[in-house]
Amino acid sequence: MRRFAFVLGIIYVLSPQASSEPDHLLPATRSYDRAYFDLLNRKLATTPFNCGRILVRPPFTGEYSISIYGKATQNRFFQHHITMRIAEENLWQASLGGIDPTKAEGVKINQADIFITPEVAELLRNVLMAIINETRPLGTEKPRKIVIEGPITELMITGLDGKLEIGQMGTFPPTAPKLSLLAKLIVNLRRLCQAPTSERAHLIAEVTRNADALRQQIGQ
Repeated sequence: MRRFAFVLGIIYVLSPQASSEPDHLLPATRSYDRAYFDLLNRKLATTPFNCGRILVRPPFTGEYSISIYGKATQNRFFQHHITMRIAEENLWQASLGGIDPTKAEGVKINQADIFITPEVAELLRNVLMAIINETRPLGTEKPRKIVIEGPITELMITGLDGKLEIGQMGTFPPTAPKLSLLAKLIVNLRRLCQAPTSERAHLIAEVTRNADALRQQIGQ
């Protein structure tokens, strides 16, 4: 079965004897489809991400990234941002499955940029770092599973040692406590980036609640 860049979404079918659904990210690999990942980087990874980046790769709609970072201004003030870049078309399909990235170079990318406080940026960094640090393969005792084609969400952050850390999960609605909170956080980060100015304060508060809840769950 041909392996696509957007596959590896996993739905776990539990039997009464099966263990519970894994509640952690899985290791990510980019050892295949290099041309496609290079295209994603050129199109969607154009900002810093010193507080973390989320990259969502749906199979049919446009891929998008959400980057959280701090950056010094020309006046030497340090500002914190959430930036979302979203492709108007699916880059995998436009590039013929990654075979010819030149065919996708003309795909338009829309960008939204939100200013956030240092406290919110630090909270998001700590939460993303914590969930990424729990990334590991499935254990020897695992539920029966069906591997199907589906979207993938990657989380990445640069650690204090300068090493890039990446974990991934399928974007099917998870039911495990940590990953379900993580999925809710990602949804609200996207809503925040797409919302009119009048709704942003409410959504920043919602994102903060999501991140706090996830941090508490990770700490248990």
